[in-house]
Amino acid sequence: MRNNWFTVLVYISLASLILVLVRKGYLYIPTIFDLPALLLSILLLFAGFLTSAVTWHRSIRERHPEIRLRDSMISIGLSIFMKYLPGKVWSILGPPGYIATTYDLSTRQLSAISLDNQLLLLWSGLLIGIVGLLLNESPLALIGMSASLILLLGAAIFSQAFHRPIESLAGLILKKSIQIPRIPPLSAARILPYHFLTWAFWCSGFYFLSIAITNDHISPTAGSGFALGATLGIMAIIAPGGIGVREGIISGYLATTGIGLAPAATIAVTSRLWFLIGEFFMFLVAFALRNPGRPRKDGQSARIR
Repeated sequence: MRNNWFTVLVYISLASLILVLVRKGYLYIPTIFDLPALLLSILLLFAGFLTSAVTWHRSIRERHPEIRLRDSMISIGLSIFMKYLPGKVWSILGPPGYIATTYDLSTRQLSAISLDNQLLLLWSGLLIGIVGLLLNESPLALIGMSASLILLLGAAIFSQAFHRPIESLAGLILKKSIQIPRIPPLSAARILPYHFLTWAFWCSGFYFLSIAITNDHISPTAGSGFALGATLGIMAIIAPGGIGVREGIISGYLATTGIGLAPAATIAVTSRLWFLIGEFFMFLVAFALRNPGRPRKDGQSARIR
């Protein structure tokens, strides 16, 4: 039953993605001015996705050392399009769903680890984004908003004092004890370098993508705009996969670096298609690694039929 549930979600997420792409018109391919830069951007993109899978693996191995890297990569790849389903919870529940089915573990506990991992990804992305804003001397309002989000998210991740009033209020409303998971500082310190490396690959890839599709001068800080747009897009609850929100933020950010509005919009929209290439790459990697078989309860990997 759990196997079938996960498989159905995979197919629904693919259908949802295709529908969104067609409706939003994100399948536009611009003129390519620098093919080597484009190819380099795609290689860096792939490296970022592989690093993100390793990061997820490192996160769950903190508590479940029996889980193999192969299965962690499969769980990330097969569920990668679930973020395009309405509601942000699917991007958090997808990878744990596969791991829980494969190793007969608690979905609830794995989902808490997945949430922690997602929060650290967002926090590290915001840190990279605000560095770019400061270097570009962006509007103080935008810098202030980003700094506030960093502080709030940091408190939500690390501060037990921040959790207590929220837990108390939730307990009163729900009439039961609620505990918000807090990431141990040592665990966060071990995982954060992998998140920063993931963003380094993606931001560098975005920079070379920008060079490839425009004749405008591209600032070295352009990559930070991708981190800012991607994180704020994920945090936008109403937009599946951050579609629309990410592109708007990237366009505005690039405009602060001196790029015209038209080429900035072209880069932002194309970056969606570029990132989808990476997502399809990760999906195909997971599909290639997956072998048919039956779930087992002895820690050996199982496969979705």
